[in-house]
Amino acid sequence: MGGKAIYRGLGSIDITAAARSIMMLGTKESDPTQKGVAHIKSNIGKTGDIVGFSIAEDGFKWQKTPNITADEIYGNPRSTSEVSALDKACTFLTEVLSEHDRTAKDLHIMATAYNISEGTLRRAKDKLGVKSYKGTENNKIAYFWQLSG
Repeated sequence: MGGKAIYRGLGSIDITAAARSIMMLGTKESDPTQKGVAHIKSNIGKTGDIVGFSIAEDGFKWQKTPNITADEIYGNPRSTSEVSALDKACTFLTEVLSEHDRTAKDLHIMATAYNISEGTLRRAKDKLGVKSYKGTENNKIAYFWQLSG
């Protein structure tokens, strides 16, 4: 596994981008007793805190202070503070463009939903060697981005 939790929604970032809010439920890979519900995306306000819980022989119990992050729930132990803005943008572009080429306009809209600035997106494009080309979409001229190699 790997990558940030927000980029792993149902195998496609398109679904994640379209949703207003997304929650993820899971278990910490390194400590199966740590479970949680994480609010990994909200484009209408601040994401909420992770709510921890446990399931044991005596039943279900909420935990007031869980020791787990959204990325750990998904299986990526890096904390969100360890991921630079450029790393985030590179992961975003790799995930989105691995599916198919996208218009620059669509990429900018999607990146905004993930708090990736236009400048950072451009730097990630350069770092990854993403190519751009002119094409048509809906009988209009558009500029597309494509992963190279």
